[in-house]
Amino acid sequence: MVMLDEELTRRADMISGAIGDLLPVVHPKELYEAGRHLVDAGGKRLRPSMLLMAAEAVGGDPKVVVPAAVSIELVHNFTLIHDDIMDNAETRRGRPAVHVKWDEAGAILAGDTLYSKAFEILAAADVPSPEDMVASVKMLAGTCAAICEGQWLDMEF
Repeated sequence: MVMLDEELTRRADMISGAIGDLLPVVHPKELYEAGRHLVDAGGKRLRPSMLLMAAEAVGGDPKVVVPAAVSIELVHNFTLIHDDIMDNAETRRGRPAVHVKWDEAGAILAGDTLYSKAFEILAAADVPSPEDMVASVKMLAGTCAAICEGQWLDMEF
């Protein structure tokens, strides 16, 4: 188990570093600070780490899929920001929720920015063919739709 924890931590560190490179805090600064609020709070980075491990398992270079892994992490954080608004949660990862620290409108914009940047980062990734890029973007878009459908069903329940 310790070995797995170490491997996940190593990959999480790789993703965190890439987030710093691929999602800089630019103008408007507050928007990107709000978007990075939860991202920078850490987390296990389990989803993107699993992508890196899957690439390695089939003989691929995990560095090649880092942009896709960052995209997955940004989508995950987008969902957390929006979920906290819907659930009226006060905190996330030991920090004030984004809508608490900024406001609801700012949190929605921050989440939407992460969502948009996830696709922008994925679309800029170096992939073998245009078909692979289309398939990747289609898969991320379908996953996002499924997340929203699941959240809707959760609200109905």
